[in-house]
Amino acid sequence: MEQAIKQAHKAKVIKMTNSTNEMFYRLNADGKAVILWAETGEVVTSIDAGVYPVGSSVSARYEHASGIVLEVCDAESIGVVGE
Repeated sequence: MEQAIKQAHKAKVIKMTNSTNEMFYRLNADGKAVILWAETGEVVTSIDAGVYPVGSSVSARYEHASGIVLEVCDAESIGVVGE
């Protein structure tokens, strides 16, 4: 399991403020974008955007307790930048 997701289980969950400039992504071992809060490094659990996390049938607008993992192109299409 990605280290960032492991940390999120130990950390307080922060609610989304819907500003992609407050987020960044870090690549996991599969080359996918794990979306993290810029201020804390904790995983983001929902994003007000019409993208679908990898392996999910519901959009990122819904709560994803273990964190949001996107294809890099999807992350960049909504303005999330890599670290």
